[in-house]
Amino acid sequence: SLNITKSNEGLTPWDDFNQNGMSIPDILLQAGWTFVSEDTQREYWKRPGQSTSKHSGNYLKSSKFFTSFSSSTELESGQAYTPYALYTMLICNGDFIQSAKQFKRKVDISLSSTFTV
Repeated sequence: SLNITKSNEGLTPWDDFNQNGMSIPDILLQAGWTFVSEDTQREYWKRPGQSTSKHSGNYLKSSKFFTSFSSSTELESGQAYTPYALYTMLICNGDFIQSAKQFKRKVDISLSSTFTV
């Protein structure tokens, strides 16, 4: 069981992560994806492993969503992912409870180091 508490700003852990956590490009890099190119609206990324495609997905900068177009990843093809959902799928193997606990620990560690007396 996982108790979900909101931050002082009234944010759930996933909303907080989406606003203050890792960026989508940082998550993709950590998961082994490769930056290919960008234009004014999107960044194009290639999945890890062998692929003959030019790119495997794109990050829409204005809305901060990533969409994969590859069926050879743990991501659902055509599904738009927020930073928190992408982190959960790529870094925590789709385990949302694990990702919430990891992010909560990071926030707690950050707060304790900030407010050490």
